Amino acid sequence: MNNFPAHTHLVRTVVASGLLLLSLLVTLLAIVPINEWLFPDTFVGAILIYIPHGIRTIAAWLFGWLSAIYLLPANILVLMFTGSGELGVLNLLIMLAVVTLSAPLAFRILAFVGFDMRSNPALRFNWRAVVFAGGIASLINAIALHTVRFHSIPAEEHLLGIMYWVIGDVIGVVVVFMGMLLVDRRMRSKSG
Repeated sequence: MNNFPAHTHLVRTVVASGLLLLSLLVTLLAIVPINEWLFPDTFVGAILIYIPHGIRTIAAWLFGWLSAIYLLPANILVLMFTGSGELGVLNLLIMLAVVTLSAPLAFRILAFVGFDMRSNPALRFNWRAVVFAGGIASLINAIALHTVRFHSIPAEEHLLGIMYWVIGDVIGVVVVFMGMLLVDRRMRSKSG
């Protein structure tokens, strides 16, 4: 696992998983009630601003495939929190693999076709490209999770649900980026 000491990986796991769990808590306690109030007839599970996807995308951008390891503990807990237990062990393992691997996979797919957007000080930062990678990861997530979780609904509802999920996930990536920029600006103003 790279040339970093074990404690570096432990710290990254605690921080990344902690941020993912915190983002889920904020989403469930603040965003979901507003979402249900504004859009009461929206597809089940569709959240207008899904912050956890933003955390997963940014972690994949920063750490590549290692983000899967760093986020695995939180992803397990997220699946437990969201009441996915009735789906059976195989479906839970599929869902865990999808949510854990979709963001690093999206970045890898883009790198394979010539768009290497890994976090690298030598490369020019392009936030739109990272959001695009988050959209690809979201599409992978939405298609796979809808197939596993909502296999009994009509096809047109699948498409609508996938569309809602992708929109909410992409907005979640943008919100996390804006939050990162605000924190960065605040830290720079205090240090200078």
